[in-house]
Amino acid sequence: MVCNTSELFLLWKWLLKNPDLIPFFQIDSPDDSINEIQECKAHLEISINTLIEIKETISNHLMPIEPIFPHNFKHMPSASTFLAHTHFFVQHELYQCKHLMILKSISICHDIIKILQSTIDNFDILNFNQIITINKFKLLHFLIQDSDDLIRFMEYDSYLVNIISNQDLILLKSDDIQSLKLKQIVFSMKPMLDRHIIYLPINPLQETFEQFFFHPNFLFRKEVLTLINDFDPKHFMELSFSLMQDIIKTFKISDTMDIAIVSLIYYRSLFDEVYQKYPEVYNVYSYSKINKYRDKITIKMTGASTKFLPKNSFKNLQSISPNDSMNKIVHNNGKFLNNNETASLNNHVGVSANSYNMKDIKNCSDVNFASMNDNEESNEFESADGNNYDYDHDYDNVSVLEIVNGNQYLTKAKNELTDILFLNSPLDILHGIHLSLVQIRMYVHTFEKNEDPNGFAQSFDTIFGLFLLAVIACEIPIPENIFEFLINFAPNNRLSGPLLYARATIVAAKVHLTQIVKNFEESE
Repeated sequence: MVCNTSELFLLWKWLLKNPDLIPFFQIDSPDDSINEIQECKAHLEISINTLIEIKETISNHLMPIEPIFPHNFKHMPSASTFLAHTHFFVQHELYQCKHLMILKSISICHDIIKILQSTIDNFDILNFNQIITINKFKLLHFLIQDSDDLIRFMEYDSYLVNIISNQDLILLKSDDIQSLKLKQIVFSMKPMLDRHIIYLPINPLQETFEQFFFHPNFLFRKEVLTLINDFDPKHFMELSFSLMQDIIKTFKISDTMDIAIVSLIYYRSLFDEVYQKYPEVYNVYSYSKINKYRDKITIKMTGASTKFLPKNSFKNLQSISPNDSMNKIVHNNGKFLNNNETASLNNHVGVSANSYNMKDIKNCSDVNFASMNDNEESNEFESADGNNYDYDHDYDNVSVLEIVNGNQYLTKAKNELTDILFLNSPLDILHGIHLSLVQIRMYVHTFEKNEDPNGFAQSFDTIFGLFLLAVIACEIPIPENIFEFLINFAPNNRLSGPLLYARATIVAAKVHLTQIVKNFEESE
């Protein structure tokens, strides 16, 4: 069969102008000489679909949000004004660099799709007999990796923030002066706020706020000390919320995002003090029943669908996860969660961001615990949504640790949970759980449509089953303490959708694991 390579030359011509992209394309001859036309055309369609998926992933999940900066600098001391302007300028440049990078990546995908689509449209007259394969994950990694300029901007911005945070604090007993100081701190933190999930990462300016918050001249110093010294676990959240409302009202904090920032840094400061003075709040249990039975908990007990477990080495199959560097860059640039909405705050600090379907979060009483009878002959088990998933008995003798450690996404989900050991605020801990769920969603995102035609990979039951594996495999010495702390101190309202989702998921995990432990104890 004679190959008309005109369209192929178009691709090569384009690649010669973009030599950095050549390693991600492979061109081979078909294996089946009889059905080579169908084989070549099928691979072209696969390549186009791959590029469309990359393009949609970048445009829908990684497009940066333009930062919004206040225009009024009158409340800032003159010594800080220049640094603030510089800080915001760098933030704007960071946005511009990321935005241009994303637009360029989308344009690259569009150009290649156009060439390949032209080949398909003229396939019958071209006698095209070459197979084109695209390395999806390596190409995505290349398209979204940070440039050297972007890295330099981020390093310089961190340097500026450190300078601002190290400035000495002189606080006078005046409503207006203290209001201006608090607004200055919030103003400097505003570009760091993740408006997708209404969360502020721990940053150097937290120390500046704590200097202000615990300053001898702070107008609410007496109330703060009373709240901490007379610590009452049952009423602490109610009392602390009331005090925060008084602070917000007195200092005239009215912007919804400013209120969100104040609430996050306020609770972070309070619980840092609580941890130092009342460590028993974080250590209700002295040993873990979950970890006692950790090595005995099977995949079937968790209810995790084996259909969506990684193909680990014990089955002589290669893990489907892409390389670690791609995961890191995608994670730093965006989340594969519904991030197109930013909702308003409710009741001063109540937020509702991202369109999480809270109906997917099962009532704890409805959790359907998997049978602990490992001798059961059935190859199916029913999930909480009533669907019967095939259970692969090849997993009967495989430990949860082996499953989790055999996949980079699940390993990172486990590590995100382990890292919450170093956090004191319930809001920060919920964010750590959210990050763990993000890794799990990134993992299930790797399943192709033909592997999951009904979309079960993205269902709550699949996500929850994998999350249970991460909880069991994580290195938290006593997971029950985390459960207890969050149930007692994490708000069940006035949070963004993702953080409420994280709270509901961890509560459901507690119920499920408690039942598993109970079944073990009753069988002994």
